[in-house]
Amino acid sequence: MILDLVGEVKALRLLNAEKDKKIAFLEKRVDDLEQYTRMNDIIVTGLETKPRTYARAAVRGTGEEPNEEDKSTVENEMTAFLQSKGIKVDSSNIEACHPIPRKNKGDKPVIIVRFVNRKHKVELLRQGRKLKGTRFT
Repeated sequence: MILDLVGEVKALRLLNAEKDKKIAFLEKRVDDLEQYTRMNDIIVTGLETKPRTYARAAVRGTGEEPNEEDKSTVENEMTAFLQSKGIKVDSSNIEACHPIPRKNKGDKPVIIVRFVNRKHKVELLRQGRKLKGTRFT
């Protein structure tokens, strides 16, 4: 009976080793896929934005007409700044644009911009030399 139990333990150890290999492979695959999806992203630092508060968003849901301050989004502020520097960006090419929360108030603001297509990202990066001399990176 003990020999049967030892054999069963050995079989379970082999099964666990196989599952560990498969888990390691799948974790690597997930990491690769996540990295691939980030290829359309750029990280922007140094652009101060006006955050929209939850209260303003809630008022907007009541049917009241939003004022100019409420219409301002991170995406709009980003495209307006880039256009003011002579960089052409079409907001329809931006899939998502959102700030990353800061740990300290002294840290530079960080914004992640995801483009619909990698071509648009490359086009923006080529025009990046127009930002030389600004605090925007």
